[in-house]
Amino acid sequence: MNLSLLPSLTAAFLALSFPALACTAASERQQIRQEFAHWVNGLRAERGLGPLRLNGTLDRAARGHACDMAVNAFMSHSGSNGSSLKTRLKRAGYGLKTATENLATSSSAPNSATPARLWLNSPSHLVNLLNPNITEMGLEITVARGKTYYVFVGGHPRRS
Repeated sequence: MNLSLLPSLTAAFLALSFPALACTAASERQQIRQEFAHWVNGLRAERGLGPLRLNGTLDRAARGHACDMAVNAFMSHSGSNGSSLKTRLKRAGYGLKTATENLATSSSAPNSATPARLWLNSPSHLVNLLNPNITEMGLEITVARGKTYYVFVGGHPRRS
């Protein structure tokens, strides 16, 4: 066997074994999350509500659902496997007392203004953002097939 072909064959085998990810987190995710958190907390303060803290576990749950929707090209509060928000949060390790979820998709480049505008102009989504019973938030921004998917998860942890 010609050993000079070995690196090329190895690379080809790995490429076939590990297909490219179908969804990609927006490279500006951290900046967008910070801008969105600042916006939503300003909105909550105007109404006398406490701020939401960013929570990594809620981010992971939002990330999983955003990627599921992006990969499978759908928009729903139910996952492609039938999972509910409560199920996804429990799987992520978040013991919840209360939780809310907002979804949005856009053909625009990822930014914080798009979900803010969409959810501000939707009474049911606005209620979720202004829910006085949530204290934490997660936000994911995923890009796939020319679409940007936004998933907001608000939660209040169950205390032991």
